Amino acid sequence: MNGLTLEHAIRQTRQHYNIRFTSKKDGSDFRIPQMEWDSEKKIFINLEKLGMDEFISYPVDGSGQMRSWKWSIETFNQSKETELQVRLDTNKQPAVI
Repeated sequence: MNGLTLEHAIRQTRQHYNIRFTSKKDGSDFRIPQMEWDSEKKIFINLEKLGMDEFISYPVDGSGQMRSWKWSIETFNQSKETELQVRLDTNKQPAVI
């Protein structure tokens, strides 16, 4: 498994979820939608439709490879107001840091 422990691999898979931004220019309004974990497919299933003014961001690196967020959903939700920030990336798209 490329040196990863099973626990780490599962945690990394569960850190592949979408973040939704509103269409504000700076993307400062962001959230994780309501989702449920499909343990058979090992993916999150969105329980909400995309809002008219929202767009989705997934963890993708500069070469287009899908990655995982560095935060669990729990950490994201606990840190959103105090520690996480949105900045525009090199493509002028909002990115959470």
